[in-house]
Amino acid sequence: PEDRARESLARIFVIFWDEDWDRAVSRLSGAVSGRSKAESFLRYNLYIDNMPVDGNPELTDLQVGRIKASAMNTVRLQEQNGQDTVLGILGEVSDEYNRAINKIVFDVEISKPANKATYGPLELPQPPPRAKAPYLGVISLPAYDFDQMRLGFAESTFLGSPEVIAAMGVVRAECNKMLELPLYHTDLIKSMEVSDFQRVQQEQAKAATATLKRVWCEALRQGICDSFANEPEGSEYNVQINDRNQYEAGKLRKFLLNVNYIMEDTLRVLTEDSLHKFAEFIKVATAYDVTVNDTKNVSVAYQHPTNPSIKERPPLFLLELGLSEGAFDYSTPVQTFEAEPIVIFDQAIGMLHDVPQVAAAVLRRMFLGKQKYLLSVKEDSDLAEGLKEQMREHLAKACQPLKDYIRQFDRYLDVMNLDLTEYIRTYEEKEPSLAEDKAEIELKLKEKAAIADIIPSVINLGMFQVKTEAINRALLQKYDTLLRMIMSLIAEKAAAKSRKVIAEYKEVHARLKVKAVTIEEVAELEEFIGEIPRQTEEIRKVIEEMLAQFEVLDEFNFQLPDQQFSDKWDAYGWPRKIEDTVEDVLKQIEKDRNSYQDEMRNEQAAFDRELDDLELVIADFGKHQDIQEIESIGKEVRARSKALKEHAALAKKFQSREILFGLEQTDYDRVQRLAKEFERYEQLWMSADDWYKWNKSWMEDPFETLQPAQMETDLSEAIRNVFKASKAFAEVPEIKAVADEVKAQMEKFKPIMPLVTALRNPGLRERHWDKLSQDCNFEVRPGGSLNTLTDVYRLDLKEKEEVIVKVCESAGKEYAIEAALDKMWREWEPMSFEIVPYRETGTFVLKGADEIQQQLDDHIVMTQAMSFSPFKKPHEQRLEEWGAKLNLMSEIIDQWLACQRNWMYLEPIFSSDDIMKQLPTEGSKFRNCDKLWRKFLKLANEQPSCLLYTDTPELLSTFQTSYLILEQVQKGLSDYLETKRQSFARFYFLSNEELLEILSQTKDPRAVQPHLRKCFEAINKVDFEDDLAMTAMYSGEGEQVVWDEKVYPEGNVEFWLTDVERMMRMSVNTQMKHSVADYAVNDRSAWVLSWPGQIILGVDQIYWTKETEQAISDGKLKEYHQQCHQQLLDVTKLVRTELTGLQRVSLGALVTMDVHGRDVIENLAAANLQNPSDFDWAAQLRLYWEASDRAFSGDECTMIRQVENVFRYGCEYLGNTMRLVVTPLTDRIYLTLTGALGMALGGAPAGPAGTGK
Repeated sequence: PEDRARESLARIFVIFWDEDWDRAVSRLSGAVSGRSKAESFLRYNLYIDNMPVDGNPELTDLQVGRIKASAMNTVRLQEQNGQDTVLGILGEVSDEYNRAINKIVFDVEISKPANKATYGPLELPQPPPRAKAPYLGVISLPAYDFDQMRLGFAESTFLGSPEVIAAMGVVRAECNKMLELPLYHTDLIKSMEVSDFQRVQQEQAKAATATLKRVWCEALRQGICDSFANEPEGSEYNVQINDRNQYEAGKLRKFLLNVNYIMEDTLRVLTEDSLHKFAEFIKVATAYDVTVNDTKNVSVAYQHPTNPSIKERPPLFLLELGLSEGAFDYSTPVQTFEAEPIVIFDQAIGMLHDVPQVAAAVLRRMFLGKQKYLLSVKEDSDLAEGLKEQMREHLAKACQPLKDYIRQFDRYLDVMNLDLTEYIRTYEEKEPSLAEDKAEIELKLKEKAAIADIIPSVINLGMFQVKTEAINRALLQKYDTLLRMIMSLIAEKAAAKSRKVIAEYKEVHARLKVKAVTIEEVAELEEFIGEIPRQTEEIRKVIEEMLAQFEVLDEFNFQLPDQQFSDKWDAYGWPRKIEDTVEDVLKQIEKDRNSYQDEMRNEQAAFDRELDDLELVIADFGKHQDIQEIESIGKEVRARSKALKEHAALAKKFQSREILFGLEQTDYDRVQRLAKEFERYEQLWMSADDWYKWNKSWMEDPFETLQPAQMETDLSEAIRNVFKASKAFAEVPEIKAVADEVKAQMEKFKPIMPLVTALRNPGLRERHWDKLSQDCNFEVRPGGSLNTLTDVYRLDLKEKEEVIVKVCESAGKEYAIEAALDKMWREWEPMSFEIVPYRETGTFVLKGADEIQQQLDDHIVMTQAMSFSPFKKPHEQRLEEWGAKLNLMSEIIDQWLACQRNWMYLEPIFSSDDIMKQLPTEGSKFRNCDKLWRKFLKLANEQPSCLLYTDTPELLSTFQTSYLILEQVQKGLSDYLETKRQSFARFYFLSNEELLEILSQTKDPRAVQPHLRKCFEAINKVDFEDDLAMTAMYSGEGEQVVWDEKVYPEGNVEFWLTDVERMMRMSVNTQMKHSVADYAVNDRSAWVLSWPGQIILGVDQIYWTKETEQAISDGKLKEYHQQCHQQLLDVTKLVRTELTGLQRVSLGALVTMDVHGRDVIENLAAANLQNPSDFDWAAQLRLYWEASDRAFSGDECTMIRQVENVFRYGCEYLGNTMRLVVTPLTDRIYLTLTGALGMALGGAPAGPAGTGK
């Protein structure tokens, strides 16, 4: 199967079914035995070859002389006097001699039984069997037939033919030419982009490959064919042969096979030479030592690997640094520069795998089967892999400056990714002052100038020349845009002020331009002019602010739009324009005032004459006493009443004008007196006139048009007025009689009103009219027997009033239920669910259902109350249906909101691919619910009407089912989180949301950073390297503690956080170890400034414990008290020097602990303590540095002792924080808690604040 692993096996390990299994086993057994012997033989010789030769006896001069004499025993050698050759031979002889001595010694050593275990299964090589001693003392030579042997050699070799030798010469010559053919272009001195480099190398490799496949193979074919061109038919070297058997048995095949070997050798040498040259080229091109200081300052030193005199070389690659997807990035990824040369390296090797053998080209008349190719170097050969590994190292080193350099631009990321619109919006919300605006602009201009200075257009980073012009340009453009937007904001604020000024002044100007046509308007205008200075005071301040803003814009050369420029100067000119207008208006007012005063005097004279006439009419109005003339009298009364109201208004007007002119007010009390005198006539005759009109209308108009409520109101008001008039005319019997008669008529009509009200009940339906007709024993129906109010009298319905009212009251209550149902329906018709998009999910959620639920609850209660009414029967079915609908709607909304809560909680969790992979079952359930949610919420968005949407089929069941499934998903999620917390207990410090945020971003270990402080007491963040290795931890105060080893975030987050915890404890323990050693050799004043705060406190307590016990044993507690006091003074002096913030905090905590330690020593000295085992000392919390197999790192750790309880110091990193004073209560708490912990119990300190808990 394709998914099975493939593996290469030696033939010896393969047994075919048809083989002789005994022979196969014997063969394998022999091979294993041979391998064991070969391994033993190799190890044996390896031991001998590596034995030292010092101490071995050297060859004597006599021995050396004999060797030289034997070596130079011919005349020719003596004539040549080859001293170099002799010395070389003597060196070889000396080496062989020493090896022989070592072999003898080793053979003796290994033969000893005691050394058998030392050398393992090592056997001495068996000596060859000794030959039998010959009978004669001479060497016997076997018979040798030289002629036969010569003939056999001539038949087997192909070098006996001149044509073959000539052909071999051609082959060798062509192969030597190919050895000079390069596979790669390695003499590049011009900088280029990686794509150009790739193209150049590919073209070179393709050209070389084409030469090998075509030119070389063709040259060899032609050379061989030309050499054998004259061979006759039947010759062993006839290239026109077409007999395969003859070819296989002949010498031509051996010759061509030899040519293939030569070609393969040539190809291998050519390839290996090219590979070495390319690797050397990469080594030379990357031989830079680059240090990146900042974006502008980069030091580059070049050191040629083989020629120290070459001190510089142009960069190999060109690339550009720009912005991509919100981050700075190179135009070519850094990984490409590390990988592309390796790819080119392998591609060239791969091109050589199909160089054809020459046999098929030479023997064109004979089919040799499938085309065969020369064996060549493979991409995975040891040579290629070794060279690639070297190149990777060189390229990785050369590419590191690119990574270092791009990190220098991280500080500009915030600027590049700054959302200018959001920035300006936030900036605008702060409502900065003009001074703050100016300071912000100056700051941005300063930052812009710094960018222009510190970011070059081009910079060399060793092997790379990086163009940063695009970054420079983009940042400057960003700042230009930002500055323009800030100044535009100032301009807009100034323009708003200018528009406000113009609008205010235009309003003032428009008011001034309105011509006063009355004295009242003149007075108002004068008052308005008087208020102008006060009204425009604020506007003048606005003008000053506006001009200041425009001045700032002019200072920074901001070009105002034409409209804003025009508004600026328009606003500036309005105050003067208003002053001129006011001056003109005041002149006109002075002219108009006298004419208005004369006009008023004339109007007052006419007014007085009209009052005289009106007074005479009112005085004579008592003559009207005939009730038959009520219509004409009513009209006259209304006319006089209107005239009196108009004269009252004129009187007030004249008096107000007199005030405006500064004149004495005229007394117009006569107007009020006349109105009071005429009031009784109004009450009588207007009410009487109205009654006669109403009575006629009510009696003759269709019954369906009567409005009982309005009739009742009008009738009551008329009776009240007539009653007042009757009392007022008590001394005028004739008019009082009219009033009493009208009142009597109205009182007579009043008893019929309850019956009219009942019969005009809007709830009366056909069934009620039928009931009325039945109870009255005659037809009572509007449009039938009941057409007008006259019919009520005609039918004598007053006698049936009790029956009629009862039926009508029942109809009214039934109608109330119907009206309530209609009202509820009308209230629900416009009600819609507020469906809003939910984040970026592409779906919706229900928002703000409180108002709907409140109305729903009210209507359900109202519907339930109506369902208990005795008058519900006509509407019973409708009530039941409406109640069911409301209950369904309520249940749907409850289930909807419950389901929505779960969905909104789970949606962001299961939108993470990491969570989906870790919880596939719950993820599948959530996906199904999510599909249903999106489907029904899409319907809700399209049709949000409460009445219509809640009628959606299966809506309630869908929400109920989804809620139950989401509950299961949430339970599964909680169980999953519990397993994570059990794996890493510190996860219990995190909420579910925080833990899920970590688990949903497992691909980004940095996502854990914000939550480290909750998992660990004082770790605020950790250092991540480029490969995500964590190397150090930081406290919230910024203190750094470097870890003993790197921790890689591999595997599940709970596993590598466990490694973080382990490394925290190891590193704290290691720091304690180094600090303990440093305390002993360095001055204490220097020591306290060299270590993290927690380490200083811990080691200080270790030495305080050690020195105290020594002082107790030596009886020198008082002397040690003085030493502690002096140490405290030294630290106090140190605090007054220049220190970093972290050092100052560390020393503050140290002073607190030293004060407590000094006080303890003072108490011990006062108690005259003699033995370290005394309780007063044993009761103190003491720290010891001692060997332990429980140490977090190394074999030593801090142990804590108090009385008989011993604890290992937990090495939990605590950062660098202040310490509260150690009080006697603190010591007692230590003693109590350590005693409890020693008994596997716990404790919780309690007490007033500030007592040392």
